[in-house]
Formats: sequence, structure tokens, C-alpha cells
Amino acid sequence: ENLDRDHLEKFSGHCQAYYQRSLTNAEDSNSSDREFLACQIILDALEHQLINVHEEEISHEHKMFLSSDIAKQHSAQLKSCGLHVHCQPAESSSSGVGSSPMLSHQILAEYAKIRDQQRRLAHESQMEQRKVQLEKLIRKKVQDANHIGEDTIGEYVVTSQSYLNHVRGVVRIFASRYKGDIGTHSFLAGVRSLIEKQMNVDSKMIMWSFNGSTLSEVSFNSANPRLKKCGEGYMKEAVDLLTSFMICFRSMESTEEAKEKEYEPMYGFHVHPMISNNYLRYIVSELPSQKNLEARATGSLETMSDSECERRGNALGSMDDQSSLIPWSNFPCNIL
Repeated sequence: ENLDRDHLEKFSGHCQAYYQRSLTNAEDSNSSDREFLACQIILDALEHQLINVHEEEISHEHKMFLSSDIAKQHSAQLKSCGLHVHCQPAESSSSGVGSSPMLSHQILAEYAKIRDQQRRLAHESQMEQRKVQLEKLIRKKVQDANHIGEDTIGEYVVTSQSYLNHVRGVVRIFASRYKGDIGTHSFLAGVRSLIEKQMNVDSKMIMWSFNGSTLSEVSFNSANPRLKKCGEGYMKEAVDLLTSFMICFRSMESTEEAKEKEYEPMYGFHVHPMISNNYLRYIVSELPSQKNLEARATGSLETMSDSECERRGNALGSMDDQSSLIPWSNFPCNIL
């Protein structure tokens, strides 16, 4: 029994290393390829045992696996985990079982339980890390005193032509890069929904509240292999898009507080009060139309009270750079 427990503890360590590595970009891992391969071989050995759990003899596939060069190279690791089965030559053993017998149903159940537990813990750990990373990205923008001004975002005056060109470019690039993945559609629909709602309210601000997992989980749950490996990049670009024309009104709870209360952190954003409806029309035109989005808008919209936020100061565009509104195509051009 003590030997079985020692085997299970070593197996648990290999499972932990395997799942943590497999859920992380290879270039970000300190584990060597050889160590990762050993973990993979150990899990493969368990899988063969589980497949043949009701068989009295080792299957042909299991024998082929155990006699393979890769299994022989990792025989020491397999033995340390209690998963090494020595195959006798066919002529000397009808059962195919030598010095190390096949594991009992009860022991195999313990192995499977440990494997599933380590896989679940690895997923939970990665989810928490992504939540923390998202919070850091948003807080960095919120705490940057130079990012938001009365009529500025970053280095731009929000009523200027240069600002409009900038934010349209940010939205256009993000949409073109991620609109092909269904996992991003609820976020894109949410941005569109906020803008359209705000264009219909000229005085008060509309706040969009959404769950942090909208950004922290999409790239990892996505069916697109390219997006599975760029979670941090996706989150950063999404936050850059939001803060290019919105203000983070509140982070409902910190990640740690939300974890203690067993729910996801929430974030609330509203459009900068000095952005006009006309500019918002240009911005929303860079997003996919709702008919091309295969998900409903994430989060919820609510009208903010005057005590929560100042009213819109340029809804009708009276302070906009008028050069951006001149219909040049209506003027004749005479070539001299």
C-alpha cells in the first residue's frame, strides 16, 4: 500500500507538470521538452491500462506501446509511477504479464481521479492568472492620470479629426483581426450595443457592465488555434480598444475580492462624455454589423445618474473639428 501511495504521488507530480505546461505557451515554460515528453508518456501508459481494464491480458496495442523505443527510454519514470508492465515474449508467457502485473480496478480508479483533479486544478490556475492579468491591464489605464482628460484621451483631443482617425483605426484593426472567431462576437456585439444606445441618448451617459471572463477566457475557449495562444495579446488589444473611446467607470470588485465571494469580477465602461454622436457613427461603422455576429451582446446597459457621471457635453457635435464634416465630394474640382 505504501508503494502504491508513493507511485500515486509521483504520478500526481507528473500530471501537474503536464497540464500546467500544456495550458501555457511553450516559450513561456521553464520545463524542458524532455520532461514534458516523459509526462506525456506516463499519461499514455495510464490510458492503455484504462482501455484494457476489463481484459485479463495485455492488448496488442499496449504491448506495442511498451516495446516502443520512446517507452523504453522512459522506463524509469514509468516504474516510478507504477505504470511499467514488463512484457514477456509471447512464447514464454501466454498472459503477456511479467514482473509488473496490470493494475487493479481500484488502483486504476485512483490514478484516473488524480489525473482529472490535476487537470481541473491546472485549468483553474490558468483562469485565475488570466483574470489577474486583465485586472492589471485595466487598472494600468485607469491609474494613468494622463490617459483621460476633460476633453482628451491620451494625446488626442476627442473632438479633433486626428482623434477620430486614430480611434477608427484601432477599432478597424481589432475587428478585422478577431471578427472571424465566434468567441469574440459577444464582446464585439456589446461594444456595438453600447454605441448605438448612447447615440440615442443625448444627455446622460450609458454604462456597459460586463463579466471579466468575456475578455479573459475567449481566446482560450476559442476554436481558432491562432487565438488559443495569444490570450494576453487579445486581452491587451481589447482593453486598448475600450480605452480608446471609453472610460472605465468602475471595477466592481478586485479579482481577489471576487474570488473570495465566488463570482467573476465585473467591469463598467461608458463613452467619453465629449465624443459626439457623429463621431460615434464613424466608430460603429468599423464594427461588424449585428447580422454578421453570431452571439448576443454580453453584459448589460444602464443609464447613469447625474451624481454618478457628468452629462454629455458634445452630443450634437458643436465642438467637433468641422473639417472632418465637410462633404468635399459635393464640391466641383476644376483643374487649372
